[in-house]
Amino acid sequence: MRILLVEDNQELATCVGGALKFLGHETTHARTIVAATELILGSQQFDAALLDVDMESGTSAGVARMLSERRIPYVVATAHASGAVPAEMVGHKHLRKPYALEELEKALDLCTSAHSD
Repeated sequence: MRILLVEDNQELATCVGGALKFLGHETTHARTIVAATELILGSQQFDAALLDVDMESGTSAGVARMLSERRIPYVVATAHASGAVPAEMVGHKHLRKPYALEELEKALDLCTSAHSD
């Protein structure tokens, strides 16, 4: 799958990007909300996304809204409990940091399979 990784922590993004590559996915990293927005609006197509909630310039709730409008499934990856995510993200697969490779794989599988129903 082609996955958009929205994560402002470069070290974590490198680690998660490597894990996604290991799982056989192609990853494009956006370090900012602006970069994520440009990628979504651009010509590149994504099969799914992995969103950090708290970014340097605010939350990624707007990015989540854009993904939903384009019917691109996403996983919310955050240190917050599922009840503490923005309203736009409620009901989407929640992956609590830190997480294991198996949890990442299962979350992506569940979000994309639920979206294709």
